[in-house]
Amino acid sequence: MSANQSIRRKLLTGILATSGAVLVLTCGTFLVYEFVTFRQAMVGNLSTLARVIAANSTAALAFDNSEDAGTVLSALAAEPHIVAAGLYDRGGALFAKYPGTAPEGAFPAHLDPDGYQFDRTHLVLRQAVMNANRRLGTVYLQSDLNALYQRLTVYAGLTVGVVALSCLVAFGLSTRLQRHIARPLSALIGAAAAVTEKQDYMVRAEKFSDDELGRLTDTFNGMLAQIQEQDAALRKAKEDLEKRVLERTRELELEVAERQRAEIVAANMAKANTSK
Repeated sequence: MSANQSIRRKLLTGILATSGAVLVLTCGTFLVYEFVTFRQAMVGNLSTLARVIAANSTAALAFDNSEDAGTVLSALAAEPHIVAAGLYDRGGALFAKYPGTAPEGAFPAHLDPDGYQFDRTHLVLRQAVMNANRRLGTVYLQSDLNALYQRLTVYAGLTVGVVALSCLVAFGLSTRLQRHIARPLSALIGAAAAVTEKQDYMVRAEKFSDDELGRLTDTFNGMLAQIQEQDAALRKAKEDLEKRVLERTRELELEVAERQRAEIVAANMAKANTSK
């Protein structure tokens, strides 16, 4: 913000900057919260789906029936965000896959420990297939993040809209607020400039309210009134002094003239006595 900007512009800039910063921070916080919670929801939904598949795959793994395992995995066609799924046996070998036409190279040859992980484009989850306390294999699910990115895009658009609308509202409110702040200050500045330029202490700033700015205006006008009284007193004292100096000057001039006349008379009398 430039130091040479007007008070009106500074108020407008300050209000908009403050409102924008608060809104951006608030909306950013909500976006981060939504991002974290939606990721957790995705993990929870995918974990539930993996447990269902694991429960339905125990018989297929126990009896080494890959066709039944493929049928179980084919039910994932109802989940549009599942891009790949695999059922691994107890030895870690790929037992069944979804989609069936996917190349085996699209699936990891060695599975990491059970759990989940995010990368830039996918969520990968590994779930154990258990029968009582015996592990039969592992369910491998890979889901895209399109739902997450679509949701964040919608929230980002809403955030931009809210910030823009809020800035417009803040602009309107700040314009109304400036009338109560900038106008009294402008009146004070105008009165001070008139006093400085014209030395006219009869100028008074207009009062708009009874708040702090109104009291400041009263104080300023009171100061001008005191200066006006002092200026009037100084002017009167100056006029009285000039009048007394003029009178005294006239008295001195009369005294000098009287003395000169007396000296002339004395000189004439002395000359007359000498001639006799």
